[in-house]
Amino acid sequence: MEATTILHLTDLHFGREREASEAADRKIVLKGLLEAISTLDEDWKPHVVCITGDIGWSGKKGDYEKAKPWLEELLRQLGLGFQDLLLCSGNHDANRDITRGIGRPKDLTDADGMLAPPLTPSFPEAFSAFSKFCKQAGTAKYAFDKSWSFLVGQTTIRGIRFVALNSAWFSRAGKRDEDRDQLWIGLPHLRVLEAAEQLSLAADPS
Repeated sequence: MEATTILHLTDLHFGREREASEAADRKIVLKGLLEAISTLDEDWKPHVVCITGDIGWSGKKGDYEKAKPWLEELLRQLGLGFQDLLLCSGNHDANRDITRGIGRPKDLTDADGMLAPPLTPSFPEAFSAFSKFCKQAGTAKYAFDKSWSFLVGQTTIRGIRFVALNSAWFSRAGKRDEDRDQLWIGLPHLRVLEAAEQLSLAADPS
């Protein structure tokens, strides 16, 4: 079987450029990353790109409008398309204007009860800008039981199974560390994936 190379990135935080100096630093770093990738030997060029959380900063449309040109250039240099890009939502991909209206669970049992499918509409609504961007760009989508999602589920690219889980459903805080020990993946989501055989290890038929 041909080897598959995966490029893993996280916490790009497009939309965070609040001051000119910060914007300049981010521009230099992101440009440098593209330049480094452009020099990779062909044998080391990634076949799949995974960005595991916080593509945006505030979970709003403008974040992803800023992200798209950079992602397009990244994929162009790798000879890949958006279908080869897996995005996972992070706490900064949640719109806090919406999540502040969702109560926090008291404990693990309460969290599992709140996250039992079908989800209350406000949960996916908080990630609506993120999901719309994924859909419009054509990024890889995830199977969650018999439905499709950009927030949780399983997909397979080049024979490798990827599972996306969302730990940011209860993101609320505007200050550093206020979300600590307040975030939950949700056992019901794991159970749904397990029952649909979307969580088990992919077996090698050989």
